[in-house]
Parts: sequence; structure tokens; C-alpha cells
Amino acid sequence: MRVPLIGVNVSAGALALGVVGVMVAPKVLSVAADLLRTATKTGMKGGMIAYDKGQELISGTKDAFQDMASEARSEITKGIKAAPKKKAAA
Repeated sequence: MRVPLIGVNVSAGALALGVVGVMVAPKVLSVAADLLRTATKTGMKGGMIAYDKGQELISGTKDAFQDMASEARSEITKGIKAAPKKKAAA
């Protein structure tokens, strides 16, 4: 069978398959788009959860370092106050 306008010989089966493909493609693409959207959303959720956990970890680490720095400063201050004063040489 010769297709008009483009002048290509095509079998009836190939033509029927093309027509069915054109009819089915929107439904298949719709399902594929839904699956990709769901997968993308799931990936985004995982990324958000990982980000939040990372923020918690960083916050906890920051608090621990601040506590250690405060303790160290306190120990330095106590050490300076507790050190006996030397008398000036006359």
C-alpha cells in the first residue's frame, strides 16, 4: 500500500500498528508521566529528610562545641582568678 503525500510503501499491518500507536500513546505517556512525577516527589522527600537530619546534626555539633568553648573559657577565667598574685619587687 502506498501512503499518499509522502509516497512510501507501507504494509497494512504497519499502518494499523501506527494508528493504534497514535491512539494509545497519550494514555501510555500519561501513565509514564504520573510514574515519573511520583518518583521525582519521592526523591525530593528523601532529599528534604536528609537535609533536615543534617541540619539537626550540625545544630547538635554546634551546641556541643559552644558548650566546650564556654567550659574552657570558664576554666581559664577561674585559673586566672585563682592564681596567686605576685608581689612587685621593690
